Amino acid sequence: MNMLDAVKSVLTQYVGFRGRARRSEYWYWTLATIIASFAVSIVEAAILGIDGTSPLSALMSIAIFLPGLAVTFRRLHDTGRSGWWIGGFYLGLLAFFFAIGALAFGTFTLGEGNTTGSSIFGIIGIIIGMGVILYAISMLVFLCTDSDFGPNKYGPNPKNEGNYDVFE
Repeated sequence: MNMLDAVKSVLTQYVGFRGRARRSEYWYWTLATIIASFAVSIVEAAILGIDGTSPLSALMSIAIFLPGLAVTFRRLHDTGRSGWWIGGFYLGLLAFFFAIGALAFGTFTLGEGNTTGSSIFGIIGIIIGMGVILYAISMLVFLCTDSDFGPNKYGPNPKNEGNYDVFE
């Protein structure tokens, strides 16, 4: 599968969370979105004179979020894993940002006369951040893993390897 085929495949299955996606489909889609993001940034800087986030880049991010999530689900399915593995990453990020936000706002009162310093929230933020990094590494390994040979519970192998009919 080349990049154009991968982008077409992902966009035709815009919110298709079922089935399996080959490594090439996932990684070409990822590369295409990175290239598109750079192109949008260059256009915004050159034409609009905007150096930060603008409505154009925000619209592109919104437009590619669901297909990117769907192809990630299908890629995880291809390795025999549930697509819900990706949910842990987003939950971890939320927890991390919550801990960092708590650190930024300083001391919180836990009860009558009991206060805790922001250092506890900083330590919690560091621990959660390390967990998110380890989780991201494991997700990278999952996304780089080769397909399950033959069909699995998510469908036939998209490479057509090992797909056989038991009644032949």
